This record gives sequence, C-alpha cells and structure tokens, in this order.
Amino acid sequence: MAAVPGDFEAPGIGRRPGLLAWLLLAPLLLWLGVFVIVPTIIMIVFSFSGRDALGEIVYTPTLENYRRFITVDQMMPVFVAMGLAVLSGGVAVAISLTRWGRRMLGGSLGLLVPIASGLVVLGAVIAIDVVVMHRFASTFDFAKIASYDPVGAKATFIWDLNLHLLFLPLCSILGTSVMWSLIAPTGMEAHGTRKLIVACALSTAAGVFYAGINLVLLVHLRGVEYESMPLHLVAVGPQMLRIFVVSVNYAAFATAICVVMGYPVAYFIGKAPDKWRNMLLMLVMIPFWTSFLVRTYAWVTILRNEGVLNSLLLNLGLIAEPFNLYPSQTAVMIGLVYTYLPFMILPIYTSIERLDNALVEAAFDLGASPLRAFNGVILPLTKPGVVAGILLVFVPAVGMFAVNDVLGGRQEMLIGNVIERQFTAARDKPFGSALGMLLLVMFSITYYLMNRRRAGVPD
Repeated sequence: MAAVPGDFEAPGIGRRPGLLAWLLLAPLLLWLGVFVIVPTIIMIVFSFSGRDALGEIVYTPTLENYRRFITVDQMMPVFVAMGLAVLSGGVAVAISLTRWGRRMLGGSLGLLVPIASGLVVLGAVIAIDVVVMHRFASTFDFAKIASYDPVGAKATFIWDLNLHLLFLPLCSILGTSVMWSLIAPTGMEAHGTRKLIVACALSTAAGVFYAGINLVLLVHLRGVEYESMPLHLVAVGPQMLRIFVVSVNYAAFATAICVVMGYPVAYFIGKAPDKWRNMLLMLVMIPFWTSFLVRTYAWVTILRNEGVLNSLLLNLGLIAEPFNLYPSQTAVMIGLVYTYLPFMILPIYTSIERLDNALVEAAFDLGASPLRAFNGVILPLTKPGVVAGILLVFVPAVGMFAVNDVLGGRQEMLIGNVIERQFTAARDKPFGSALGMLLLVMFSITYYLMNRRRAGVPD
C-alpha cells in the first residue's frame, strides 16, 4: 500500500518541550536573566538618571548623560569624515566604470578596486595635511611647552605626526576590506555590474571614513593639543570621541592580527593527525590555566628595559641598547593579541575540522591555483568560524582596560578605562552607564553586520 504524503511524521517534529526539557534549559535562562537582562535594564535606567553633588543617583529622567558626548563639537570630526567618504565613493564609481575597474571587479581580486580608490583620495588628503601640519611645526613656539628642550619637543611632534600619517592608509585598507567582505556580491555573472559598483563605492567610503575620522582626531587634534598644553589637565576638543576611536583602533588591529596569526594555526591543527590534534589544542588552551592578571604582569617582566626580551637581545649582540617597549602602545597591542588569540583560533579550528577535503581537491582538479582554491573554496566554507572569532575578539577588546592599565602605563586613555573610572573614582554611574549603552549599541550593530550574510540575507 502506497504511503500517503503527510501520514508519516519524523520523530520529534511538532512535539512540545516537556518538563525535563525546561529543567535542562533552566540554568541557561537563569544565567541570561541574572547576568545579562537584569544588568542591562539597570544600565539603561542609570543612563537616563542624574546624580547629586555627593555622587548618589537621582532617578529623574534626563538625556544629559548622552548630550555630554553627542554634541556638535564631538560630531564635527564625524561630519568631516563623512564628507571625505562621499568624495571617495564618487571616485570609486568613476574608477569602477573604467575598463580596468570593470575587469578587476569581475575577478577574484575585486577588493583591489575599492582599496585603490580609497588610497587615491586619502593620498591627496595626506599630501595636503603634511604641508599644513609641518607648517604648524615650523611656526609654533615649542618652548612654551618644553622650555628645557624645545628642539626635542618639535622632533617628537614631527615623529608622532608622521607615524599617524603612515597609520591612516592601514585604517583605510582595513575598513575597506571588512565592508567589502560584508556586502560584496559573489560574482558579476550572478549579480551584474551595478551591485558590484555599489559595493565598491560603499566599501571605499567606509574605509576612507574610518581613516578620515582618525585623520581629524589623531593628527589635527595633535596641533590643538600642543596649543593647549598641558594636555593631561584639559579636555581638548572632541576628546571623548577621540578616546572612543582610539579604543576601536586597538580592538580592530588586534582583531586583524589575530585573524592573520590564528587562521594558519587553526588550519594546521585542523589538518593535523588525530594523535597530535588534542595535544595542539591543549597547547592553545594552556594560557587559560593561569590567572589573566598573572599572565599580563608576566609580559611586564618580558618587555621592560631590564626584562627577558631586552636582556636576550643584548646578550646576543642584536641591539646596542634596550628597546623601550614598556610601558607603550606596542605593549598594549601585544597584550591584547596574546589575550584574545585563542578565542580566534578555536572557532576557526571548528570550521576547518568540518571542511570537506574533497571540495578542495576538486578545485585543484579543475585547474584552480592555491590562491584561487583558498579564496573560492576554503575561505567561504570556514567563514562562519572567522566571523565567530572576530566577534569573540573585537567585542571584548574594545572595552578592555586592564591590559592598558598594566602594559600601557595609562599613556593612552581607552573607553574601558573611562567607564571603569566613572564607576570608581569619579562616582558618576549615570555617565558610565551611558557610555556602556553606547558600546552595547555598537556591539549589536557589529553582530548584525557580521551575521547578516550567514543568515542568508541576499546581496
């Protein structure tokens, strides 16, 4: 007798969860309620409250906490960066319409078109900026801020300026690459030229916007700071926005370094023989066996002038004098990468372990080069692990303050340090909660953007 469609139902389909299922789910619901939902509600209430002269919370609805960092002065760098982004988007469209641009966009190296478009605009802006800021350095009286060594103060300013100008193209490339990976169609044949050009323009604009806001806050603000010394006593210009952008810079570049370092390690572990795989995974997780603070202070012993690294290099005759690595921004970056690298390796390893080698071999059999096979087969199939690793690294790295306090010597204030001090020394919980809400919104947007294509949102 032939089976009638619909007569058979697979076991478990359509069944309601029973009491045992809810009991098993109870610990997760309790954790979400106690450690996620309730603290978020408290933070929202605090962010819309005020405080009295003694620092006690006054539960009167107000937007003052948000107005403190959402002002015209704070947002002016954003408007300037948006103008540069619109200009770069137009340049990207113009380049995309050329014969070279169309040919590149339709190939596997389409990312080069938005990167080149952004660097064209950014290069012109940097050239103008070099003239302006070096003229400032030639006319400013550095004796006002360093009467004991004005020549040294001028040299420090010029070095800092040049360092930040070299940093801007990296910001543009990083921002462009991230946006392109999120919105770019998979190919011209399926989506047509128009969507590729739109993706090119938006990716270029995102990269130049990221570089442009750094240009205003980290380069031009340097000149204002030198005019308004002593810097540590005054809040110059859009200082809160500058702190936020610097925090994003640390997190973004630490995440990028973790991807570059973690992917090969995860691939090697995923393809290693079974007898070695568990041992390699254990080596990745060994840092978790020790306290986070102990591991961070261990880097102080390694990086300080009389530390292990400098002593080894001096004894080997590789350097003439110790590197000044502690305290420094370099030490903070090393600490962030060291702390979060395992969180990048483990999710990528999970994706690589599930990778079907037959698909890779088929790509090679069809004549694909190693780069084409990686870009067309391996990377798309392991992208969920990369996305999960990026979220696990970027989100906590933005708010991290302990690494900066220990390894950075508080030379650069990060948003995590600001929030921590609002709840401790400043006794301004409403403003700290408002800053926390800002991070929460940013994390939500990041999560949505990184998961929209995994959820099947069409290009």
